[in-house]
Formats: sequence, structure tokens, C-alpha cells
Amino acid sequence: MDDNPRRLSLPRFLVIAALLLICIGLEYYFCFILGIEIVYTHLFYVPIVLAGVWWGLTGGLTAGSVLLFTHLLFHYQHFLTGKLDLITVDVSRGLMFVVVGLIIGLLSSKRAILFALLEKEKNFNDSIFNSMHDILLVADLKGSIISVNEAAARILDYTVDELIGEPVLR
Repeated sequence: MDDNPRRLSLPRFLVIAALLLICIGLEYYFCFILGIEIVYTHLFYVPIVLAGVWWGLTGGLTAGSVLLFTHLLFHYQHFLTGKLDLITVDVSRGLMFVVVGLIIGLLSSKRAILFALLEKEKNFNDSIFNSMHDILLVADLKGSIISVNEAAARILDYTVDELIGEPVLR
């Protein structure tokens, strides 16, 4: 089992690489084969978001930057001809890739930090709960046991699993 979900894995890398190549291929097709000057790049956000979620800030910025560079490279003729309105569209679209990658990457990184803190807190609470020598149990509103410490199981001569789901009052 992977103990670090942010680690670069081959299947995830291949998915992102394939999606980036599809985006680049589509933009090439629309720009150079069909001759369309303004390309709608909504599909481009899929690899950016996935990379940001999977690899945090580094992934989001990398995918966004690759697509920014590709977008500007494919529309270089607008810079050569001085079409200011199209240059503005190209630059703003390309920069939006990086901004989305940055935001998704930051949110994903913050989410990972918060989940790590939550797991640490849960482990701390569990250690306190299970280190108590008295009977401690937690019941739901129906009176069924949903959590019990090891001391309660030992004192009552049951296993923890046997007590879970049993009514508090018999």
C-alpha cells in the first residue's frame, strides 16, 4: 500500500501526460489545421486540476505552466502580427491556467496538512481513550455502544468487537 499518496506514481503520471498531450494535440489541430484564432480551452483544466489534487502546488503549477507555454507558443503569430486584442486573450487564458493550478495546488496542500493534523489528533485521542483504566464507552442515541476502551472489554470479559453494537442496558 502506498504510504505517501502525493508520491509520483507511474499510473497517475501517465494519466496526466496523456491528458496534457490530448490538450496540446487539440490546440495544435485547431490552430494550425483548422486555422481558428481563438481556441476554447475548457478541457485544459482537467489535467491542471488532477495534477493539483494529486501532487499539490508543484503538480498544479507544473501542469498550468506547461499549458501556458504551449498556448502562447501555438499563438505566437498574434505577437508577430501585433493583434493586440488576440494577444490579450491568449495571455489572459494562459495565465488563467497557472492561476487555477496555483489555487488548486494550494487548496490541495492545505487539505493534506489538515488531514495529517486530524489523523494526529485522532491518534492522540485514541491513546488517551485506551490508556484509561476505567470503563469508558460511547453510545449513540439509541443506546447502542459505538466505541469502548480496552479496559472496559477486559473488566467485562468481552472483546472490544463483541461490545460494539450491543445495548448499554441489558
